[in-house]
Amino acid sequence: MFIPVTYFNNLDEGSTFISASGGTISYDGIYKIHTFTTTGSNTFTIHSLANTASNNAFDIVVVGGGGGGCSSNVAGGGGGAGQAIYSQSLQFIATGNYTASVGAGGARNTTSIVNTTAVTSRRGSKGGVSFFSGSIFSIKALGGGPGCIIDQWPSSSAQATLEEIACGGGAGFGFQGSYSGEFPFVSGSIGTLFNGGNYIASQIVVNPRRQSGGGGGASAFNSGSNGSWGLPVPGGPGADGVSTTINGFTKAYGGGGGGARNSAGGSGGGGNSNDRGGSNGVDGQGGGGGGSLEQSFGTPDAGNGGSGTVVIRYRYK
Repeated sequence: MFIPVTYFNNLDEGSTFISASGGTISYDGIYKIHTFTTTGSNTFTIHSLANTASNNAFDIVVVGGGGGGCSSNVAGGGGGAGQAIYSQSLQFIATGNYTASVGAGGARNTTSIVNTTAVTSRRGSKGGVSFFSGSIFSIKALGGGPGCIIDQWPSSSAQATLEEIACGGGAGFGFQGSYSGEFPFVSGSIGTLFNGGNYIASQIVVNPRRQSGGGGGASAFNSGSNGSWGLPVPGGPGADGVSTTINGFTKAYGGGGGGARNSAGGSGGGGNSNDRGGSNGVDGQGGGGGGSLEQSFGTPDAGNGGSGTVVIRYRYK
């Protein structure tokens, strides 16, 4: 992620602090902050370095895009959060251009029904990867997984690695019509860091029944919470994200989306689910989208995932 070195290039003999440009600039006392929220590739330029190594130190937050929530007529899972990496006391060693790439949030899926054969309609879309890179280092934050219904995706650690998904989305389930029997346990989607919330095996003899989708996993200390059987019951809440003070105040990134229904998203921009629909994850925070539930009240949508961000802070005076 970062390769320490013992030398410094392109030092300005008369410069005491870093001079740089790019992104949206703000200030916090002696610190200058560059925030990138435009999705895709952006440029951060160091014009000159300080003449002392300690004044070339910087802190950085890199957050991937959140996964889209699942729209469903039974109970859709919340989207997984984008990974949130907070690194402190790194050092710049060269002037020039650096790339600050911001991952987009994943879209919700179109409203689906429980017996659809189109697997792609049973889940939202994954969030995009964000990274900050220069000549000798790269910091990369993976995107969040989509909220799902019935199927978990990704379904293995290997698939999560291949798809570059840090935090899995929640799983939802439900059925219409008569059914007697036990549904198998299916976990929330797998992530390289954390998994989404589950729906749980249960003996069902009354219809209709829906299990609220589990909240999407977040890049914090736990996975998404599980839903419960019933009609109606809250879905599993999204897991909380990572709190930082890089902006000069406490702000969280990477909150998971809440599962359908009436479930809160995690701190860090996770989308909520309301009585039927779901809200979007917050752009610039990598939050997962909230899941949705609909049976006979129209076709409410789940929430889209929120885009990621790159934030850089260093001393400028």
